[in-house]
Amino acid sequence: MRKFFKYKKQDLKWIFRLSILLLMFIGCKPIVSDLYVSKNNDFSDFNDGKIVLSTLEEAINKVNRLRNNGKLHPITIHLEAGEHRITSPIRIGNEQGSLKLIGAGNDKTIIKGSKKLNLSWQKHNSAIWIAKVEKNEIFDALYINGKPQIMARYPNYEENGGHWQGHAADALSKERISSWNNPIGAFLHVMHSGEWGDFHYKITEIDENGEAKLIGGHQNNRPSKMHEKYRMVENVLRNWIVQVNGI
Repeated sequence: MRKFFKYKKQDLKWIFRLSILLLMFIGCKPIVSDLYVSKNNDFSDFNDGKIVLSTLEEAINKVNRLRNNGKLHPITIHLEAGEHRITSPIRIGNEQGSLKLIGAGNDKTIIKGSKKLNLSWQKHNSAIWIAKVEKNEIFDALYINGKPQIMARYPNYEENGGHWQGHAADALSKERISSWNNPIGAFLHVMHSGEWGDFHYKITEIDENGEAKLIGGHQNNRPSKMHEKYRMVENVLRNWIVQVNGI
């Protein structure tokens, strides 16, 4: 014999309300308020449910996607201790809303714009080692084992050498140029004749008279001839050999 349960009207209202609340909880996704950046996806204090990304760029992209989906709540990006290298500038603006970047503590989390080069060094001669770098690798500073390297130059670098830590009147003389095997691409730095700033040129070729042809020199709004004394040339292999051997 079947039994039928009778519900009061008040009971049905409560059942309906509870059903609506249950559906709301099931359908709602948790709010993402914290993102974690770890190179090894092994963030300290890692717990299930945390969103761990490999790079800062990935975290910023994740923030952008959340904002584009209408998520306007505050977000915090946590960076683990160590070095975090970026391949392009990180741009944070109003479109990212309320956003915090938090490291592991003072001097523990470092963001770097530099790139590590995996080079194969070969001995060039008794004093010089060389390595090939891909053409698309463009940089203006080189560090080896944490120490800044000085580009091949004439005259040699001297900490207390004055302008550019060393200058010479004969930096662009015919005698100096004739000692270079391949000066194309070298840079000439020279002061304004009145020392009102400086000019910078690139050597494009050597003419039949043994003189350098230059492009550039537009860095100063006061036109002037080159200073006769304050000159320096860099990025020539011959200068490198001279600098290393001291000859």
